[in-house]
Amino acid sequence: MRAMLLSLSVLLSTACAGEYSSTAEELARYDFIAEVKVNPTAPVAGRMVNVNLELLSRSNQLVVVDVVLRAVRADGSVLHEQVWREVTFHPEEVWNLTQGFLARTDERGAFEIVVEARESTSGRTLWSGPGVASTFR
Repeated sequence: MRAMLLSLSVLLSTACAGEYSSTAEELARYDFIAEVKVNPTAPVAGRMVNVNLELLSRSNQLVVVDVVLRAVRADGSVLHEQVWREVTFHPEEVWNLTQGFLARTDERGAFEIVVEARESTSGRTLWSGPGVASTFR
């Protein structure tokens, strides 16, 4: 009877364990969701432009990244760049980061906010995503 109970418990515990086909590296994925808001929604040249970034880590482990927020003109040149170094994200954690910049008085045309998460130690880009497009009036 005791041997039968032991073999039954071994059988049940192996059935509940499931199968693992992924390596540890494959399970450690880096994924973020970014929500970007520009205030005012129609920026004016020569005035302050405020950017609010809400960044959610969808990674399944703690990750330390440098968060890069960049305002890029339509021609690809950089209007403004802000880097937050060594931001620690726990799984499913949300960070709210705010940055303002003063646009040049002769600034014209469209720009886009781009967000990147880079590995703090190597600088390797782990995730990149578009934010929001806006145009100076």
